[in-house]
Amino acid sequence: MAILAVPVWLISLLWTWSWWFSDGRADLLWLYIPLSAALFYEFVLLPSALLFFVLLAKNPPKRRALQGAKVALITLCVPAQESIKVIERQLEAMSEVTYPHDSWILDEGNSQKLKKLARKYGIKHFSRRNVAKYNQETYPYKVKTKAGNVNAWLDYVKRRKYEYFVQLDIDHAPKPNYLDKTLPFFRDKKVAWIQSPAVYVNTDNWIARGAAEQDFAYHGPVQMGFYGLSETPMVVGSHCAYRGSAINEIGGFQPTRAEDHLDTVAMASRGWKGVFVPEVIAQGYGPETFGAYLTQQFAWAYSMFQVVMKFSPKYLIKIRNPKKLIPILFCETFYPLWALTNAITFSVPAIALILNRDIVNMKWSDFPTRILPTLLALLIVWFSARPLMHSGGQRISWRGGLLEIIRWPALLLAVISALLHVKKPYMVTPKGQSIGSAPSARVYFPFVLLGLLSAAVLASASLIYGSQISSGQLIFVLANIALMTIICLLDLNTRLRSIKKIKASLSLSWLKPTAAVMALLIIFSTSLVATPAVQKSMVLALSRSIPPVPELDPSIKPASQLTHQELLQQIAKPPVAGDTSNLSIGIYDPDRNYASATPYIRHYFMDWRHPRQLGEEILKSQRLGAVPLITIEPAGYKDGKALLQGIANGEFDDRLSALAEVLSNTNQPVYIRFAHEMDLPEAYPWSTKDPKLYVAAYRHTVMHMRANGVLDNVKWMWSPGGVRGTAEYYYPGDDVTDVIGSTVLYDRYWNGNFHPTFAQLVEVRLWLEKYGWGKPVWIAEFGAGNADPVFQAKLLKEAATRHKEYGFSALVYINIVEPSIESGPDYTLKDPDLVKSALGIKPRQTRTSISDNSKQIHEHKKEDVKIKETAKQLETPKNYHKLSLDQMSLGPVSGVTTLDHSYKNTAYESKHPTLFDYLQDFLRKVSTYQSSPIQEDPLTQAFKDIESF
Repeated sequence: MAILAVPVWLISLLWTWSWWFSDGRADLLWLYIPLSAALFYEFVLLPSALLFFVLLAKNPPKRRALQGAKVALITLCVPAQESIKVIERQLEAMSEVTYPHDSWILDEGNSQKLKKLARKYGIKHFSRRNVAKYNQETYPYKVKTKAGNVNAWLDYVKRRKYEYFVQLDIDHAPKPNYLDKTLPFFRDKKVAWIQSPAVYVNTDNWIARGAAEQDFAYHGPVQMGFYGLSETPMVVGSHCAYRGSAINEIGGFQPTRAEDHLDTVAMASRGWKGVFVPEVIAQGYGPETFGAYLTQQFAWAYSMFQVVMKFSPKYLIKIRNPKKLIPILFCETFYPLWALTNAITFSVPAIALILNRDIVNMKWSDFPTRILPTLLALLIVWFSARPLMHSGGQRISWRGGLLEIIRWPALLLAVISALLHVKKPYMVTPKGQSIGSAPSARVYFPFVLLGLLSAAVLASASLIYGSQISSGQLIFVLANIALMTIICLLDLNTRLRSIKKIKASLSLSWLKPTAAVMALLIIFSTSLVATPAVQKSMVLALSRSIPPVPELDPSIKPASQLTHQELLQQIAKPPVAGDTSNLSIGIYDPDRNYASATPYIRHYFMDWRHPRQLGEEILKSQRLGAVPLITIEPAGYKDGKALLQGIANGEFDDRLSALAEVLSNTNQPVYIRFAHEMDLPEAYPWSTKDPKLYVAAYRHTVMHMRANGVLDNVKWMWSPGGVRGTAEYYYPGDDVTDVIGSTVLYDRYWNGNFHPTFAQLVEVRLWLEKYGWGKPVWIAEFGAGNADPVFQAKLLKEAATRHKEYGFSALVYINIVEPSIESGPDYTLKDPDLVKSALGIKPRQTRTSISDNSKQIHEHKKEDVKIKETAKQLETPKNYHKLSLDQMSLGPVSGVTTLDHSYKNTAYESKHPTLFDYLQDFLRKVSTYQSSPIQEDPLTQAFKDIESF
């Protein structure tokens, strides 16, 4: 099956990664590069390595039994850290090994109890305690180290001249045939060690079972692949059989906590080889608590990285066979790379979320078509390795997968500690001890901290971006918090369930760890609730407790509260009253609505990723008696070339179709300004230096819209920056252009102290009208920014009254501060009355109703009592918020002004209504109730507004 998996795997990789690395895929390059490297390691290199070793996996040849060998079995013990049950189990198992041998227990504590127990099973006892020669601060007899203990025993028994010995951790009990399965391979005089799988027996505990399942691949197909490739399987310290002369040749067990790995490297550097026997001939105990598991992982990673930095290089340069380097380097790089790549995949989505940017330009549909095939191929790779796994390792494990993902903080901390030369005591993983004891709060601290940081990022992004938060990054950040929470809850639950008598066993020592886990659970719950989508669901659920009110006529609902179908129905109404064929004046001011005796142009900028905004703005303009000019920006992509190619090739037709659905349903006159100022280099992603590319994208956009039902009431504006000698090359053609737009801006930022007339300003744009396309020309963006209000008023009035003299059919003012330039131009009108006096339009009063239009009129029969009664109801915990009676009865100025000053977000506030907006509208309704005799019951409508949200 492994052979068949190869082409499937290679094709899937080519399919996915050719797309991933295609031109224009990256949006945030500085995050895309590390993320790509991390994903490549985790989802390409590691699975490919597994498949590689599966293909090379080899079973050792059968050998005749080795008779008469002098052999010792040794096991090491630190009595204070091991249970007597585990120790006795090991001594009994050693005594039952059938091949003639000596058994030794190496007791660091020189315990009288262990001496007695050893005599019971015929086990020899050795202790280096209080022997100065064997307790030194340096190797080979370093105090409180495994290598020091073994080396002391080797020196002590050197006169016995053991040819071979087996080192066993105290928890790894050998089966009776252990020596029968290993010794025959020592007939090959070049074989120095015999390794077999390290397997846990206590799989009734989920941590131990997960730790075992996590290593199924390593202790099966990977080790067999190491052996098949170069006869260099890795020594595993849990248990291994050694040739005594080989260990003596390298100076005993090596001077590091990762002595097993360094023993392998040292023996390989001297030409020795090993054998991997893929049979379970010893079984041990895995870590039974999360704390013990993390301690084990930390110790392994810390020790391994010490080997990499300090010891391994001097041996690696002596290895002449490059095949032997592959298994060694694979193991030595795993811990630091796994820690680093997981740290990257954890942190990158959080960084992108706070920036509210996509790391990769992709659509949701790309997952099943581009990414899912590789994940399915990954399963095929895994199943190809299953036949080489020992019994119990032939399934996909959620426990092993969870531990694999969640261990990276411990690994990263270990690598950093080793880099900084932070000294750590020798760490022994406790075996066989009760898991009913209280965990240390320090075990959960890193996960609580990471959860808190993720929650802080999520909360900040939600506050800044509201409903426009990046959903892709949001999912990953929530998943990270969920993982931190789940692992801690599982461990705490395992410990609590192990207590037979809860009341008698629980103590104050449980308080801190329980509080830490509960804090993490609260962090996750709060983060989940804080997301805009969940907030909306909660409001809908809470609103069901409000007594039902009559359904409002959609014609008086705010545009933001309409369902999709209601929105399409409303914009399908007959066109606005008045003659719109001779439009002359317009304004872009996202903070205000305006009214005019004659139709005016209402300008709006929108991101093409949010097609609902298009419908809402058409409806708002319709209700205001205005004609919408909507600039659609194909935002979200940094690589303009890839963006335009994608549009022209139809890759973004789903977005265009969503916009077309809105435009095809409206009967209103609408002007669409798509991808404006394309001739200004680097101004926007679509501002390309390749006119043909832009023209192809623009034409495809218009043609696709028309093919999807967009009619002639929608006019298409081609709107370059307007620089002659450049702009004309971007003209897309008469058949897709109805109006030509241009930009004319004045501000000291651009012009210094020069005070031009309107004629001087527009002189460089007159060529557009005279060029010969025969299309009406608008000044789609006109700005008169200046600190001098007198000059500003003069310039604006001249522009408003004389723009037609210069061939411009319409003029649209932009009443904003330039958002893309820090401390840049400010086009806001210093005198608000200029909008009325110069442009002939005036701000519309909207404080008496949330609705755009109110057509339902009834007599005013309510009294102040009703307001106060409603306020009291709102003060109960069941309702949305608490408002004092004073605040609700002070009238429109007090209540509304307080909220307005506490929440000011310019254009965002008007474009993206939040729960706060609805509560603000509710307060406005209540505070203006007494002065609104022509408005239908404002309280009823307010409740409905919130329910609709």
